[in-house]
Amino acid sequence: MQSEIGKQRMAFKQMLSQIQTMTKMLWDVTETINQLYDWIEKKNAEKNVSVMEMEKTQNWLDQESKSYIQKINEEINKLKSLIMLQPNQEESEVYQRKEDLYEILAYIQDIDESIFKGILQILKEEKITDLLSFLSKTGKQKFQQYIVNSQANK
Repeated sequence: MQSEIGKQRMAFKQMLSQIQTMTKMLWDVTETINQLYDWIEKKNAEKNVSVMEMEKTQNWLDQESKSYIQKINEEINKLKSLIMLQPNQEESEVYQRKEDLYEILAYIQDIDESIFKGILQILKEEKITDLLSFLSKTGKQKFQQYIVNSQANK
């Protein structure tokens, strides 16, 4: 019987040794799982920090974009107002030129056709583009000479 008790004792020791080995392995697995949980929590915390930094950056970019768009819109409005002013100025200049032309035409209604042809010929020969300044400066003298010459040729 003792040998049987010895065999049972040996089997019990062997089973106890296996249980201790399995318990140690379970303890190691538990430690590894805890380390993985710690690592995952650390990565989540880093991810949360990164997400918060990205949100801050996105908010800053949104504010800067809005500010920039507002400034551009202001500049566009300024340019639009300048563009709108220019046609009105051009229209007033055209209107003024028409008035000047009507005044000139009113004065030349009584001019003889040959005198008008003489004026045109002088303007072509001299390549004059500004009739009023030409007539106010030296044009009167040249015109008078042309009239004298044309009357002498008749």
